[in-house]
Amino acid sequence: MKVSNSFSRVAISKGASVGIIVILIVAAGLGIYYYSTLPTKTTTTPTTSSSSTTTSTSTLYYGPKNSSVLVDDACQVGCASPDSLDPGTAFFGQDGSYLTAVFQDLAGMNGSNGLVALPVESSGWTVGNNSQQYVFTIRPDVYFSNGDNVTAYTIWFSYVREVYMNAPSLVALSNWNEITINSGDYFSAVCGNLAPFGLIDAISSVEGWAQTSSNCGEFTTFLNSMLSNYDPATNATQRDVVSYPDQAYVANSSMSYVINTLRPYGDVVLDLAGFSGTHTVDPAFVDAHGGVQNNTNNLYLASNCEPGTGPYICASTEGPAGALTEVILEANPHYWAKGSGANGLKPSLKAEWFIAPPKIPIVEIEYGIDSNPTLQYSNFGSNIAQISGFTDNGISQWNSMWAAFQEKQYFTFDQIVKDYGPGDFSFYLGMDTQRFPTNNTDFRLAVVNVMNYTALAETELDFNGTSYGSQVVGPGIPPYGALYNPLNLPLQTQDINKAATYLNEAGIQDGFYTIMPNGTKLGDTSGTQLGTQDLYYIVPATPAQTLQLEIYEESLALIGINAQPVGVTSAVFDSLSANPLTAPAFNNIAWGIDYPDPFYNQYLCFYTTDCGITTYINNATLASLVTEASFSGNSTFRMQVDEYLYKLSAQEGYYVWLPYPDLVDWVQPYLQGVVQNIYVSYYYNLMYYSPVPLKSS
Repeated sequence: MKVSNSFSRVAISKGASVGIIVILIVAAGLGIYYYSTLPTKTTTTPTTSSSSTTTSTSTLYYGPKNSSVLVDDACQVGCASPDSLDPGTAFFGQDGSYLTAVFQDLAGMNGSNGLVALPVESSGWTVGNNSQQYVFTIRPDVYFSNGDNVTAYTIWFSYVREVYMNAPSLVALSNWNEITINSGDYFSAVCGNLAPFGLIDAISSVEGWAQTSSNCGEFTTFLNSMLSNYDPATNATQRDVVSYPDQAYVANSSMSYVINTLRPYGDVVLDLAGFSGTHTVDPAFVDAHGGVQNNTNNLYLASNCEPGTGPYICASTEGPAGALTEVILEANPHYWAKGSGANGLKPSLKAEWFIAPPKIPIVEIEYGIDSNPTLQYSNFGSNIAQISGFTDNGISQWNSMWAAFQEKQYFTFDQIVKDYGPGDFSFYLGMDTQRFPTNNTDFRLAVVNVMNYTALAETELDFNGTSYGSQVVGPGIPPYGALYNPLNLPLQTQDINKAATYLNEAGIQDGFYTIMPNGTKLGDTSGTQLGTQDLYYIVPATPAQTLQLEIYEESLALIGINAQPVGVTSAVFDSLSANPLTAPAFNNIAWGIDYPDPFYNQYLCFYTTDCGITTYINNATLASLVTEASFSGNSTFRMQVDEYLYKLSAQEGYYVWLPYPDLVDWVQPYLQGVVQNIYVSYYYNLMYYSPVPLKSS
């Protein structure tokens, strides 16, 4: 699962009587000439001799200003800075293109096909024990950009480190809980640490320690030291730990890596091939830059470049830690997969075409560009940027973007705007079920019914008579096929009278009232007037965010709920969200799945507390049901649970399901090879330039 902070992640508490809404709101030669703006006139040159007259012609081409550089104004799934450059903690949608370019895993998704995974760092795998054991053979010729080799020991380190850090982003827990993580085991429940199942048993076997509360410190110290001084190739004790068979992750030898799961799960390979499976990091580099500590992010790696095995290297960054504005990628000069075969790959890698060496040597990823929309328009319009996206409801900016495009006399709108169709994100306004006022079901249903869905759709989906997306009935999204809206429930519409009825009931129950614009009081008129609801967003607000904030304000005001926008930083939201009683009463985070499993990747997060979504739905019976469906191979049972969740969503009002925009980019017409995978973003290494002829004379 991944989140998008396209409406950013931030909040502050205003006290028990004040709710919080968080708006979480990326040469001339051989007759070819590159122009940023084209000459208004092309001339021909007649040539005359005594015997004949000839006329030479030339063709103008539209291409990049610099054929060695690609500029990405990264707003495809959120324009804010990446939450981390460390693949062990990165969890926001805008991290996707960077992670795909720099890091790899045992397998990868086959280009745009999210249903098929092909070997990458492994040469293949076998599946056994009723889909509970996956054995990978590591390729002998994979190495990092700094020359360090990749072995099964390297893979073990990467997988264990991600879990053991237990990053606040919850990337490991939300992707591997109940698969390779048992969060109720000794190390978690007694010691307050997180580890793949069986790892503490391995250490117990090697060191002879009992798993008691008095030994928590010994296990923690051992792992901190082992992972920060990692070298099982020469350290026999470490080698005994990593090769212990009865644990989630096992390195049998330097070339054999095993994943054992707690229960049968057939999507393990798709999981690791997806957005945040577990990308491989270099243990030597990690240990030289802070090492590994339990429950602790590596702050250096979060904001600085590190080696990967991917086709690009992270060359440099700009901006302060946690608020990077630019990341520069360069073609990996020592790319392990490079060869003389198809797509520039080693002959053995022909099928794995999506990991081909780069054709454009430098990529500049610009983050936060839509906070300055004039610059975004100018960059694309004047041919500085080759790709430019708009986050969520950014469709409101399209008129200005098209007006700024300097070559529109040569191209149509449809040649520039690329609609890839439905993506993998759900968009919602979620409400914390554990704190006032959103702990009241009638209050939540009032919010659901008062929202102006028509206005939201018009500002987020519609442009010049064409809809680039759809309204949805939650919790699923259209790519789920038969699992999407199996009961054929109608789309939610604004119903002010129904909203007022629900809010009146909530006020009577909780001792508050509101005053509608016509003077009508709703709720307990002898109680306390409901305080102002803060609409929080990541600063600075974009035009798209501003529009949505206005719609929220105007809708809530119809039933007397006063709201005001408040801009803050993401750190506040992260700290408050750890506790359901201080978490935002309202939050708006787009939630994307990493691979095509809606139950484990989304429903388990939406209806339990496993993934840190701040609705904090804490119902043991519901959690057990969703968990069972997530790991069930019975399609009939899964459909029954799916139908139940649709009913529950409508009855309880946990979420306001927002319009569902298509995945859209603005792409310069000469940029080719844009392969979009909705789970892992696009692949810079497949992109190339093919200048477009404009006019002959």
